[in-house]
Amino acid sequence: VVVAGDGFASEPVDLSVLRQGVLLHTLEGEPLPAGQGGPFRLLIPEDAAAEPVSCANVKGVAKIVVRSA
Repeated sequence: VVVAGDGFASEPVDLSVLRQGVLLHTLEGEPLPAGQGGPFRLLIPEDAAAEPVSCANVKGVAKIVVRSA
């Protein structure tokens, strides 16, 4: 489950899908600005899962909760 600073929380996402994502924290050697989704932004490729996932592009990531099924 991916949780953003604004309170958004994704539905649970399979770990194999999440592993294909990228957690961005810098841009050109500087901290990722809030205007571009900082301090952390999660991007998951569209083809990472058969169905679209709600956490494919989360701005302002506050935490990622990993739990067993």
